[in-house]
Amino acid sequence: MIEIQSHNHASELISLSGAYLEQNESENNLPIGLAYRLAEDPYYYGSELPLLLSILEHGRVVGVSLMTPPKRIILSRINANIQTAIVHLVDHLREIDIQIPGVVGPETEAQVFSECWVEGMLDVSASIDKRMRVFEARGVTNLPLSPLANPTSNSIYIKIGYVPIGDALVFDFVFSDGHNTA
Repeated sequence: MIEIQSHNHASELISLSGAYLEQNESENNLPIGLAYRLAEDPYYYGSELPLLLSILEHGRVVGVSLMTPPKRIILSRINANIQTAIVHLVDHLREIDIQIPGVVGPETEAQVFSECWVEGMLDVSASIDKRMRVFEARGVTNLPLSPLANPTSNSIYIKIGYVPIGDALVFDFVFSDGHNTA
């Protein structure tokens, strides 16, 4: 059974749904960033309070939706039957009589939402405004760097436009029994 849980404050959304969003951080960076900003200041994006919703299936978070009026509603990836979850979400939004100017979210979720939202509405249609691709960094190459004071090995960085500002070090903190704190 799908349930839409409304939150009065972004800290409530983060408490219930933050771990769910962070499972797919790259895909959910927009709702994560907005939620944390709104937790600091609910009026950061305007004079109206944001719409903050968790989508639950049998009490388990399967999606998130939020909106900072008058902007588009934002959807996370939904880990349930997308059609069923979106129908419940749209029904909830119609019950609270909110104006939705558009939707941003993963391709399937946004497509299903737009179809459900305009269904039965006179003179309303949905058109794709932007198509975006989401990327995720899955690895970082470790480049050996010499101290900043070594002009020979660091000259290539200066030639391609880098400005030297200092050296950096990385430490791991390890307990005396050999395990680290990470």
